[in-house]
Amino acid sequence: ESLKYSIYNSSGVQIGNNNYMEIGGMSSLVPDSMYMNLKEDPASKYQDIFDNTASLTDKHLDPVRENLGKQWKNLARKLGFSQSQIDEIDHDYERDGLKEKVYQMLQKWLMREGSKGATVGKLAYALYQCSRIDLLSILTHISQN
Repeated sequence: ESLKYSIYNSSGVQIGNNNYMEIGGMSSLVPDSMYMNLKEDPASKYQDIFDNTASLTDKHLDPVRENLGKQWKNLARKLGFSQSQIDEIDHDYERDGLKEKVYQMLQKWLMREGSKGATVGKLAYALYQCSRIDLLSILTHISQN
């Protein structure tokens, strides 16, 4: 049984679950409770992983692929992608979903950097710049084991 609704005098109406919406160029803010604040975690705390020159493996990349989500464009910028390159990925994989966009962005970065250039340290620093301390912690843990 379907329901019918009439919506009047509204803007930014969202129907469905787990959607992402931008209204007037203002992207939604990530709640502080979801990610740690950078002020609480100075860069010096992570200097060891930033200096890690080990090549990335799927073991390092899988948690990022699985958990990055809608912040993929921000990470792409930190990894050196131009806006037109980001738009191209966004367009080419629109039908395949968010996880595929994240996967393809990381694959393109790996290809561009090569096995020597795509290091744990570079990815870790980009995650730090994006305030993804949760993923940075996972990367640190994997690198230590």
